[in-house]
Order: sequence, then structure tokens, then C-alpha cells
Amino acid sequence: MSKTAVTTIINRNLRNFKCSEGWQNARDERYHTYRRNWHAYPTTHHVSDFPLHLDIEITNACNLRCRMCARTLLDATGDLPETGFMEFDFYTRLIDQGVSQGLASVKLNFLGEPLLHPRVADMVAYAKEAGVVEVMCNTNAMLLTPKLSRDLLAAGLDSIFFSVDSIRKKVLEHIRFGSHFETVMGNIQFFLGARQQLRKTTVQVGVNMVLMENNADELDEFLAFWKPQVDRVNWSVDQHKASGSSTQAELARGKTRLEAFCCAQLWQRLVVCVDGTCLPCCLDHRRELAVGDAYTTPIAEIWRHSPRYEVLRRLHGQGRYQDIPACHACPFSLDEEAAC
Repeated sequence: MSKTAVTTIINRNLRNFKCSEGWQNARDERYHTYRRNWHAYPTTHHVSDFPLHLDIEITNACNLRCRMCARTLLDATGDLPETGFMEFDFYTRLIDQGVSQGLASVKLNFLGEPLLHPRVADMVAYAKEAGVVEVMCNTNAMLLTPKLSRDLLAAGLDSIFFSVDSIRKKVLEHIRFGSHFETVMGNIQFFLGARQQLRKTTVQVGVNMVLMENNADELDEFLAFWKPQVDRVNWSVDQHKASGSSTQAELARGKTRLEAFCCAQLWQRLVVCVDGTCLPCCLDHRRELAVGDAYTTPIAEIWRHSPRYEVLRRLHGQGRYQDIPACHACPFSLDEEAAC
């Protein structure tokens, strides 16, 4: 298969609506260079000295049991790795390795809720002081107290994405089991107010919605509610509970799986789990594609020379993603209009 027949997918995991670009315009040239590289490296299959982005799982613990979450399913089947919290010293080692070799972005979660970590604000501050361009996290907002909001903003948090799913109390509390609607909404509103009060013009705030049968009918309502308040609204399809459901079938109507595609993540990012396990994909929740152990091997060595990474990049570069069991049914390979 010729190289030109392979479609490289960049940012295919969700749909989004940009409500405001003021935060983006206020950021410096380092951020814009990083974003240009984010798009350029996969299209040229450039293996940089170090991943542009690390997903650092500072904890795999969570305070909720969301019905569509991969963590909930792994826990139910006994496949969830032992719950733990990343040691601060190990976290700083990861940051120190990266900043001198091109690390530009860090997200502080994978399967867990990052605000459970008692040193989450310190982790943000350390990365920013070390020179990381963008530090971000996803959160269910239940633990985002006023003090923690102020601490995160003071530490230099660049982007925060609230996982909300619904603006209806019964629906939100049903989907995100263990949550409390008024607490979630109140915490988000406080953070938005604190951002404005502290004049943190470069901080991006987004909300995430996972579409499923419970909430698919409220997407327009959801957008209308959040558009005046946040910078970005993201939505995706439930790939776990809703597999094969009418919701997924309706949303995927008219899309076909690409015969050949090349996953951009192999040239952009690396996941470091709480126990040091390194994954090449943010959807590899079962760790089928583990490429190394960050406790024993430098990230740059794993990124550039892991035998499994070399195989994954070669097969994806040839459009043979379906030869990889963990990749062949990936939702990223659905044909959409945004292919690069």
C-alpha cells in the first residue's frame, strides 16, 4: 500500500465547539509552536527526541463510578490495576527528563481523578516552573473546592476540562454515579469566577460530554447553556456501555471505517501510568500495547527505541493498523470529514 493512501488522524477522538479563542490569542509563541508541531510530526512521521505530550496518571483512584467509564468497567471485571498515588519524586523525574528534550505539554490524569492527589497543585507548579508550556487536567469537579481552584490557578494551570455530560440533575447524577449536581455546578461556577477575578486570561476552560442514550437528546441544550460561559465544549460517543446501541449507531451513521489510517498519537504523546507502565495510546485502558516502564527506563529511550513502538509506527505508517488487535476496532479510525 502506498504511503499516500494512508490517512493520518489528528484530534479525531471527539467533536468540539470553540466558544472563545481569547485564551489562545493571549498565549505566547511557545504554545503556538508546540501546536504546530502537534500537527506536523504525525503527518511527516517525525519521531522527536521526547514526546511532545505526556499523560501522567498521578493517581488511578476515583471518587465516582461513572457508568460509561473504562475505569468502572475494569474495576467491575477485576482488571483494574492496584490503586495508587504517584510519588512526587517520580513525577519530578518525568518532568525533568522532558523539559530539556522537547516536552511541551502535560495532562495529569489517565484513568483516575487527579484532584484526589494531595499534591496536585504542587505538581502543576513544578511543571510550570520547569518550563512545560501547557499543564492541563480533566476533572469531574466534585473535589474542586474554592481553595483548590485558587491554588491551581496560582500554580499556573493552563487548561481544565470539566466532565459534566448533562445539565439536568437526574441525568448527571445517574451517569456520574456518586456525584452531586449542585456541587459540580457550583464548583465550576466558582472556578470561572476566580479565573476572571485573578485575570488569568490564558487559562482555557472546557466541558466534556459523553453522548449516550440517557443524554443524546440534550446536546443542543447543553451547547446553548455552556457556550456563553466556557471556551470549548467537547463531545464524544460512549465507546463502552453504548457499543452497538442506538445512540452510537445514530451518531456514526454515514461513517465508515477507514481501510488504512495512521494514528497520530504514535508521534505525539505517551501515557505514563501511576506504576510507571508506559502506553502509546490514551485508549489502551487494558494496557495491551505497553511499551516500557518509566521507573527503570528513561522516557526518551522508550519513545525512540522501544521495539514495540517501532512495530506500531511501522504498521500504522503502512496503513496496517488492522493487523494490531488492540487497534483494529479503534473508534479513531471512523472516516470523518476532519482527516488530515
